[in-house]
Amino acid sequence: MHSFTEENYIKAIYKLLESGENTVSTNAIAERMHTKAASVTDMLKKLSLKKLINYQKYQGVSLTNKGEKAALNIIRKHRLWEMFLVEKFNFKWDEVHDVAEQLEHIQSDKLIEELDKFLNFPKVDPHGDPIPDAKGKLYIRKSKPLSQFAKNDVCIMTGVVDHSPAFLQYLDKTGFELGNEIKIRDIVEFDRSLQIVVNKKNTFFMNKGRGRSLDEVHSSVDTGKNTFWKKLFAFMGPAYLVSVGYMDPGNWATDIAGGSQFGYQLLWVLLMSNLMALLLQSLSARLGLVRGLDLAQASRATYPRTINFFNWVLAEIAIAACDLAEVIGMAIGLQLLFNIPLLAGVSITVLDTLLILFLQKHGIRKMEAFILALVATIGIAFIAELYFAKPVAADLFKGFIPSIPSNEGLYIAIGIIGATVMPHNLYLHSSLVQTRKINRTPEGIREAIKFNFIDTGIALNMALFVNAAILILAASAFYTTGRFGVSEIQDAFKLLENVLGSHLAPILFAVALIAAGQSSTLTGTLSGQIVMEGYLNLRIQPWLRRLITRMIAIIPAFLVISIFGEDATGELLILSQVILSMQLGFAIIPLIHLTSDKKQMGIFANKTWMKVCAWIIAIIIVGLNAKLVIETTAEWITNAENPIILYLTVVPLIIAAGLLLLYITFNPIIRKSKHNLGKVPDGTPDELDIQPLLKYKRIAITVDFSHSDSKAISSAFSQGGKSAEYILIHIVETAGARMMDQEIDDLETATDKINLEKYRAELASKEYKIQTKLGFGNPKKSIPEIVNACDCDLLVMGAHGHRAFKDILLGTTLDTVRHNVKVPVLIVK
Repeated sequence: MHSFTEENYIKAIYKLLESGENTVSTNAIAERMHTKAASVTDMLKKLSLKKLINYQKYQGVSLTNKGEKAALNIIRKHRLWEMFLVEKFNFKWDEVHDVAEQLEHIQSDKLIEELDKFLNFPKVDPHGDPIPDAKGKLYIRKSKPLSQFAKNDVCIMTGVVDHSPAFLQYLDKTGFELGNEIKIRDIVEFDRSLQIVVNKKNTFFMNKGRGRSLDEVHSSVDTGKNTFWKKLFAFMGPAYLVSVGYMDPGNWATDIAGGSQFGYQLLWVLLMSNLMALLLQSLSARLGLVRGLDLAQASRATYPRTINFFNWVLAEIAIAACDLAEVIGMAIGLQLLFNIPLLAGVSITVLDTLLILFLQKHGIRKMEAFILALVATIGIAFIAELYFAKPVAADLFKGFIPSIPSNEGLYIAIGIIGATVMPHNLYLHSSLVQTRKINRTPEGIREAIKFNFIDTGIALNMALFVNAAILILAASAFYTTGRFGVSEIQDAFKLLENVLGSHLAPILFAVALIAAGQSSTLTGTLSGQIVMEGYLNLRIQPWLRRLITRMIAIIPAFLVISIFGEDATGELLILSQVILSMQLGFAIIPLIHLTSDKKQMGIFANKTWMKVCAWIIAIIIVGLNAKLVIETTAEWITNAENPIILYLTVVPLIIAAGLLLLYITFNPIIRKSKHNLGKVPDGTPDELDIQPLLKYKRIAITVDFSHSDSKAISSAFSQGGKSAEYILIHIVETAGARMMDQEIDDLETATDKINLEKYRAELASKEYKIQTKLGFGNPKKSIPEIVNACDCDLLVMGAHGHRAFKDILLGTTLDTVRHNVKVPVLIVK
């Protein structure tokens, strides 16, 4: 006998070996078991002493014959219990896994043998997975993944690989069941999506290649804690990774420029931006938690291919603009602390790719801890800076009164909004919340939304503090002393010691700048991975993705510094944030549509007040950007020596972007409106076409060997007379029949065959043309299959006494059968 934990390890190793590898690593086992590698090593030593595994340090782990036999026994118990829960207790197939995991550890061979016998020796479990027999032998059935079928191929659904509750619930909602006939109607070359037809009627789209968002860390953090604070701690993390994007060097540039030129007057913009970000990030988290899709994946499922391609391009531009700010900020920080030339500092930033790889290898929680340490560094540095600056409280509070001092102030304000409500962070947050393993019930999702909102509120308010601190520092140190032209981070560094009278001030400033640039690097990498996988269904190695993003950012930084000198970096940083702001509409508007869709979001769709607030935010952002674009373009054209070039290049791009934004905004509304207009409550009557009385030639009759069979058969004979052909149908519904189909050979099947033959012989003696058909499993599925295959032109069903036909009286089986046969259905009571 083996302990509970030992059995879990044995099963985990067996599952990992199923991928085809000869051995599995300690880290792989640790990841599957959600524990530390050191704990795994201790357990492997114990299992090796019991001769259950072959284990040598650094050479991987495999199961011995004894270990494989033990693993198969555990799996046998698990799948038998799943079958029992579904067949006898009417559990749904998405509900059985956790219960079966507890029952599989019962140490009674006799109980399991009796359970197997009680269930009539099933060969597969409710998910279609084979159940090992008492000797460990598996039932081998020919099958292959749906992705390997070609266009127009027809197959039968025999099992599901993904046992996650969310996926199984989706299959239930769409009517998928084991045994369904599936036809591949079309394959979309763009993303290898499948258009499939189920049971010759319902059409669905399925994506062959769509993996889960950030698959390597998906559902990797357990949130099943007992107390409120432990549960909150388990959920905390995603918003901190998002919040660092609100503290990157681009924010510094806009905050320093705003504070030095306008004092405290733009503090209200920071507060407004933070409130916008709080709502939008909560919508992003809601989308990821409810639908299990990130914003890019959900957009790809909603908008046409061309629109998604342009959305991807714009998202990549936003990520490149963000990364540009990080490259320049990191390089400036290195220059200020170590006197490294700016171009050399830009080159060094390529090396942070190695840090990304290191953190991703050690899991999402290690990455979150690293980010939190950097955020704490930034916060502590600015608490000290504010102490040195000693801002005037009365003047500071006046800054929260809304005002735009000038057109240049509008430019800076838009830059602040773009630096705060970053578009790529919306993609990132909708993915990161899926790193938490949650209960997929409505209560579990509601709980996850609540804890993620708390996480978002805390993290974004920390970001607000940092941004406000930078602007207040610039206002106190420069604006109040008459230094209105400070917009370069380097100038701010040089002046801080003179203005504040402390040599620590510039050092803390540079340390915080490096921390901000390094932490923001992580969000850019993850966001790039998410938008590429989500929009294009293209996954490349993280290091390559990081290198591409970083090179795209380094090239313009090199060019600007080489051509215009180091003094131009401040303007370039502000421009990068304005570019971010201009991309916001293309991320915000789809997010509002997606989270307001009641069909997809159900009870978690946006409430009216949330939709109103979200659309107000979208209108403000798009309106401010439109004003800026129009005024800036007009200024360029007025000052250009040859404006025709701008008319042929810039103006068409602006018009195209505007049309794309209009399409994204209004297409879902128009599509929904058309859909609603097409639904008339009682329909529109057609011209009646009355046909003379028809005699049916081939009639199917369901029988159950009860008193109601006489009524059903008599009614069928009245419709066809002796010239018609009749098919008597009976369904065997035992547990074995449901799993083994026509391969079952039990007592009930043999008896039913005899009874059908008695009916046939008796009716044939009365000169009726009679055939018989015996079906197996679920009547909802088996009856339509037989009727359609026999080319009947009428189905007669009696209100029988047997279990499935009790459902007929309630409309359950009847509705399913009626919708899945191609002929009229006559119900006889």
